Amino acid sequence: MTTRTSAPGEAASSALTWAVTVGAVFMTTLDTYVVTVAVPDLSSDFNHASVSHVSWVLNAYAIAMTAILIVAGRQGDRYGSKSVFLLGTVLFTLASAACALAPGLAFLIIARAVQGVGAAAQLPASLALLLAAVPAERRQHAARLWTGFAAMGAVFGPLVGGLLVEASWRYVFAINLPLGIATFLVGRRVLPDTRVRKDAAAPDMTGSLLLIVSVATLTGALVQAPDWGWSAVQTVALLVVAAVSGAGFVWRCRTHPAPLIEPSMMRNRTYTISNVANLLFSVAYGIMLLSVTLWCQQVWHYSALRTGFALAPAPFVVLPAAVVSAGLIRRLGLGPVAALGGVVYAASALWLVLGVHDTPDYAFGMLPTMVASGVGFALGSATLTGGAVSALPPAQAGTATSIVNAGRQVSGCLGVAVLVTVIGTAPAPSDIHHLFNVGWCVATGLALLSAVVALSLKKPARVEQPELLSAA
Repeated sequence: MTTRTSAPGEAASSALTWAVTVGAVFMTTLDTYVVTVAVPDLSSDFNHASVSHVSWVLNAYAIAMTAILIVAGRQGDRYGSKSVFLLGTVLFTLASAACALAPGLAFLIIARAVQGVGAAAQLPASLALLLAAVPAERRQHAARLWTGFAAMGAVFGPLVGGLLVEASWRYVFAINLPLGIATFLVGRRVLPDTRVRKDAAAPDMTGSLLLIVSVATLTGALVQAPDWGWSAVQTVALLVVAAVSGAGFVWRCRTHPAPLIEPSMMRNRTYTISNVANLLFSVAYGIMLLSVTLWCQQVWHYSALRTGFALAPAPFVVLPAAVVSAGLIRRLGLGPVAALGGVVYAASALWLVLGVHDTPDYAFGMLPTMVASGVGFALGSATLTGGAVSALPPAQAGTATSIVNAGRQVSGCLGVAVLVTVIGTAPAPSDIHHLFNVGWCVATGLALLSAVVALSLKKPARVEQPELLSAA
C-alpha cells in the first residue's frame, strides 16, 4: 500500500526536486573531470610534483566514489534516500572546502577521496528520490534525463575547469560550496522522505567490505596499469585481490540472510541485459571521451579551454535526444532504441577514423562526431539506464542505481586504460594517428556489440510496488 501526502505548491516542489536531484548528479560527475585541466597548476604549486603524483588528485575521487557507490545505494534503500543524500551533500561540500584550502598535495588527495565518498552517497540517492517523486509511467523518462545530466557534467568538466583555472585551481573546488549549501537547504525542504522496510535486517557488513575492497582494487589496477604495466607485480596483485574479494562478495550474497545485493535483482532479465549492454557502451564512452580530449590538445594543440568548447556540442544534444527517445521507446520498445543508440555511437567513433586528420578541421572532422555521440549516448546509455532502474521496484532503486553507476565507472576506467595503453605503444610521434585509429575502432566495435546485446531486450513487465511510506 502506498500513502502519499500532497502539499501546497506541489508543482513548484516537483520542479525543485528535479533541480536538486539532477543538479547533484551534474555536480558530482563534473568533479570527476573538472580537475583534469588543473594538473599543470597543481604540479607548479606543490613543489613541481610529478604528473603521476598529481594524477592521484583525480584517481582518489574516482576510486573512492566507485568503491562506495553500491554500499551507499543499499543504505539509502534501508534508511531513506533523503537522509543518505543530505549526508552525502554535507560530506561533499565540506571536502570541497578542504580541497580549496589544501596546504599540500597529500592533504588534497585525502580530501578528494572524502569528496568521492560524499559523491557516492549523493549519486544513487538522487535518482532514487527523483523516481519516488514522479509517476510510475514517467520513471524511464526521468532516469534518461538524469543520465543525460550526468553526461553533461562529465563533458562540461574540462570546460568549467578551464574557465576557473584561469583565476586559480582552488576555485575548481570552491565553486562547490555555494552549490552544496543550496542543495542541502532546498533538498531538506522539498525532497520526499521515503523509507522502505525500515525494520528490515541491516545489510551484510562483511559483504560490504569485500565489495569495497574488490571495486577499489579493480579500479586502482585499471587506473595505474598504463603507468605500471599490465604485467607489473603491483597491477597483478591488485587484480588478484579484486578477484578474490569479488568472489567472496558473491558467496556472501548467496548465503547471507540480508545480502548487500539481492540475487533476485540479477535474475531480472531486463535489469541484467541493460547492465551488460551499458557496460560495453561505457567502455566505448571512456575511450571516446579521453581520445577526443587528447587529440584536440596533443595533435591539434588546442588549449584546455578550447578543448572544452570543442566537446560542448555533445552534451547539448543529449537532453533533446533523450526527450525524443521517449516517443521512440513507446513505438519501438526499449531494445531497438538502445540498439539504435549503440549504432549511432559506433558511427560517431568510425567518423573519427575516416574524417579526422592531423591538420585541424573541426567543422568537418570533429563536429559531426560530437553531435552523433551525444545522440547515441541519449538513445543508448541513457535508455539502458532508464530501462534498468525502472525494471525493479522503488524499494531497490538506490541499490539498482548504484550498481548501474558503479559498473559504468569501472567500465569507463577500463576504456581509459585501454586507450592509454594503446597510445603508449607509439614508437614515434608519427605513429600516433594510427594508434588513435585503433582506439576508435575498438570503441566502434564495443558500441556495436552493445547494440547487439540491447536487441535481446523486451518490453519489461510492470513490477509490483512494495509498501512505500512517503511524507512531505
